[in-house]
Amino acid sequence: RGDLEIVNDYLIVADYMSVDKGIYIYNKKTHEHVASTGSKGRGPHEVISYSFISKDCENNSFYMPDYGRDLLYKFELDSIFENPKYLPSIQYDFNNGTKIFQVGIIDDSLAVCRTGKLLNPNTLKSYTGKVNINSGKVTKICSPLVEKKNLQTLSAYSKKHDLYVEAYSNFDLITGVNQDGEKIFETYGPEWHERIIKKKFFNVVRIIGDKILVKYCGKKRISINENGRRISTPSTKIMVFNLQGRYQKTLELRTSIYSFTGDGGMLYILSGDDGSIYQLDANDLLQNEV
Repeated sequence: RGDLEIVNDYLIVADYMSVDKGIYIYNKKTHEHVASTGSKGRGPHEVISYSFISKDCENNSFYMPDYGRDLLYKFELDSIFENPKYLPSIQYDFNNGTKIFQVGIIDDSLAVCRTGKLLNPNTLKSYTGKVNINSGKVTKICSPLVEKKNLQTLSAYSKKHDLYVEAYSNFDLITGVNQDGEKIFETYGPEWHERIIKKKFFNVVRIIGDKILVKYCGKKRISINENGRRISTPSTKIMVFNLQGRYQKTLELRTSIYSFTGDGGMLYILSGDDGSIYQLDANDLLQNEV
């Protein structure tokens, strides 16, 4: 279990199950391991729970929320390389009751993300917001199309295209807005319902070049494996859309997908089967529309 993202020349990999430094940094061209960071623990600036990686290529940095401490950490690559004992800075504190998820970095003070207020310990009322990660001020920019509590969405933001995409796990729906909340597209799939059904639709979403890529399942959320155990149904498909939300093609992979990323030249797939990372030629996979 984990996540991966590309920041300039480096592939960042978060291992959610690690008991030590669970964030690994590799040279994306040579695959050489360059450094590890994110010390696991309960001490100052240590990480209790690894989570999604949000890139900030302009500042050669990345962000990661720690929901064990309700903090957003900032990791600076240059400092990591210079100091083996590097600890991240605290960029945002969720303990005021406002949660933020998968931030899309606009600049070194602003981010767009799914955010919301905890109504009680088990219920989150969420919306799309713009967050000043220095002051903590949150501005609502739009409401979700589906007015449900505890919505399950994942998101991606492209500063180049000023496009924030949300993919819904419990609805056959993806949406796109700009950083001010103005609608760019709403794409409803053939199994769209306004009520939650027991299927898992979209999950990890990335904007790679001029394409939107989303991990897709389309099956019941829970399945039974060969050992008779209940598991989250694995996904082997990535759907490809253009920047206007128009469907183009589906990539069927030979491994289940936990997470993925890419940079226009290559796709990196974190396998849900064995934890391996596979590298695929993105140009070959994405160039042809269907």
